[in-house]
Amino acid sequence: MWAVTCEAAGVGGRAWYVSEGAGIVPRTPRLLDTVRDALRVRHYSRRTERAYLGWIRRHIVFHAKRHPAETARQKFRDSSRLSPWKEG
Repeated sequence: MWAVTCEAAGVGGRAWYVSEGAGIVPRTPRLLDTVRDALRVRHYSRRTERAYLGWIRRHIVFHAKRHPAETARQKFRDSSRLSPWKEG
């Protein structure tokens, strides 16, 4: 598997196509790439972009790279054990 980078298209050198067997197919955008693109469309400064991406990256690492839905389920299970109305 190999990746193609494109500087001219404004992608910033990130791989945006991945070879899959017979042809080249577009790669699904990653979370940080999506956030970066959204911030650039809104003309945020590069320093703000770095700060936001750093916060997101630290949040993901803090939650052990689990999906947010899984984190919410775990939080609900933990809070149900602490409920004063729990029976038995």
